[in-house]
Amino acid sequence: MVFCKNCGALLKPVNGVLSCSCGYHSDQQKAKITEIQKPAAPIRVMSDDKDHLAVYDHECPECGHKKAQLMSKGVQYSDEDEELEFICGKCGHHDHAEGLRAK
Repeated sequence: MVFCKNCGALLKPVNGVLSCSCGYHSDQQKAKITEIQKPAAPIRVMSDDKDHLAVYDHECPECGHKKAQLMSKGVQYSDEDEELEFICGKCGHHDHAEGLRAK
């Protein structure tokens, strides 16, 4: 690896010469330039409509789905409990979590 003497950036091969974006060109004629590209890892696409964060048992009052995501809305004032709500894993309905306390 060769770095630019002007700005310190990594020099990249351009037409067989090591060059920098600031305009500097390396005068190293004996430098061996090789590029190694690793094959890209396959991208996993989750195409199902399932909400993978909906892991809590809670029945949605709108659609009856049995799993929901639990979301913290935080504390508004220091003398109040944390506000929590369930988000349905199917329809996205927000349901206030009554009587629950954050642990």
